[in-house]
Amino acid sequence: MILTFARGETHLHPLDRFPAEERPARLAHSLWVDLLAATPEECALVSSTLGVELFSPDELHEIEESSRIFVEADAVNLICWLPSFEADVPVNLPVGL
Repeated sequence: MILTFARGETHLHPLDRFPAEERPARLAHSLWVDLLAATPEECALVSSTLGVELFSPDELHEIEESSRIFVEADAVNLICWLPSFEADVPVNLPVGL
């Protein structure tokens, strides 16, 4: 699922609630784009529309601790570990911002 947040809004909006022809413009003008359990097609849409490379979960795991914050093509990238409480025992998972 792709969630977006634009200037003047108070919460995230699912991209699929916008007409298909408006989605690229919505992505391009969003201040925040959240890929929550996104499909490969959704990742490809965001990557091609915004011109950014998205890391796979495996790639997020492999990034060295000293390289977890960097600037690339005017975008700040931050990779951190956050707890996930989806199972009985919480685990830390890598998250890219």
